[in-house]
Amino acid sequence: MEFGIISYLETMRTMRLHMICLFCLMAVSGGTAHADIASNFGLGANALSMSGAYTGVADDFSACYYNPGGLAFQRRPVFGHDRRGTSLSIGSGYIANMLWTKNPGSAKSSADIAPLTFEQLGLTMGPSALAGLLPERRVYFGFAFYSPTDAIIGWKERNTATDRYFVFYDNQNRIFGFLADAAYRLSDHLAIGAGANIYAASRTITNVNFIQASFYHTEDNVILIKAAPVAGVMINTGNGLKIGLNYRAETRFNDYGVNNLSVSGLLIYTQSFNYVRFFSPEQYSIGVSYRFAKQGLLVSLDAAYIRWSDFVDEQGDGMPQTSLFDTVVPRLGMRYRIKDNIRLSGGYAFIRSPVTDQTGATNFLDSNKHLISLGAGYTFKKAGFWQAPITVSAYVQDTLFQTGYVHKTQQVAQYQQGYSFGGSVFDAGIECRFVW
Repeated sequence: MEFGIISYLETMRTMRLHMICLFCLMAVSGGTAHADIASNFGLGANALSMSGAYTGVADDFSACYYNPGGLAFQRRPVFGHDRRGTSLSIGSGYIANMLWTKNPGSAKSSADIAPLTFEQLGLTMGPSALAGLLPERRVYFGFAFYSPTDAIIGWKERNTATDRYFVFYDNQNRIFGFLADAAYRLSDHLAIGAGANIYAASRTITNVNFIQASFYHTEDNVILIKAAPVAGVMINTGNGLKIGLNYRAETRFNDYGVNNLSVSGLLIYTQSFNYVRFFSPEQYSIGVSYRFAKQGLLVSLDAAYIRWSDFVDEQGDGMPQTSLFDTVVPRLGMRYRIKDNIRLSGGYAFIRSPVTDQTGATNFLDSNKHLISLGAGYTFKKAGFWQAPITVSAYVQDTLFQTGYVHKTQQVAQYQQGYSFGGSVFDAGIECRFVW
């Protein structure tokens, strides 16, 4: 009887130990790299409705991201409004992924990526809003905040020889963004701006301790913060032509940890893993916009050089696992004002993928993309108790993936015949802008 009880207790302890190990493996699995909402999709309804061709426009709070120099040349909400350079923008968006993979001779299989919702908040402050606080009336400020309300888009750490996934459109940790910028208006035609893109990520540390026949599980939540400088120049010729230059520095998280399980002082399990990985590449952008005053038309052209080649997908040992190459992304945007308070927008961008051909054991999926956007806005000169203009803007974007084909040149049994992939990512949003 005693032997049976001891055997039963040992069996239960072994089962519990196996369950704990399985739980810990699930709890500490991390992502290899993440992309924030602004890097993947953009910031602000006006910029998103023009496919991000905003470096040479930057005439609202999204100048914090596209070109802080544009804060000094904020547009009037309606003709004749005595703008004071102060506005508050509140927006929300929704992203749906419709991506697929296909093996030879079989039907398409959904990538099964959950939808994402997010919130954006922007504030601009002009000289008159700070009257008496600054010696000169030439300084402008801008602030922006964006946050996912579900899970952020990124990469997951998987067995790359067996799992196929879209590297920039997979669900993983949350990345929050805060932008703070200031612009100085050197003259009526020239302004410079600078500030910081501040990223924050949350991580959870899991601890498991054995005490006699029981165990205790605790979790510690930690916020990681990184900042990267941003700078911009805006040239406003005064005859409808604006030229913008912008620089955004690289930002990365590579935060690692070790998980240990011990019983009675005996180490039985250890695993190295990453808590949070995030990479935002260095970018150089130039944009030109021209406003045809008589026709009520604004046309904007953008080009961005993105240094993806600096990305290192570290696995804790500093060795690169994935190589990316630099890309140039051209963008075209238009905005047409039907009346003084009604406008329509549209845009197109060709986004070249930085991911190399997957001929070996890895299966990181991404292809060249066509981004098409549409938007509309309506400005109320006043609404109810609010005796200043309120603008409501909405946009839709569709990112269309070119069908990609994977041809394996190495012996990878599961995918030796190769496969294809493609699909689209749809996002839409709405924004309200209050000025005073």
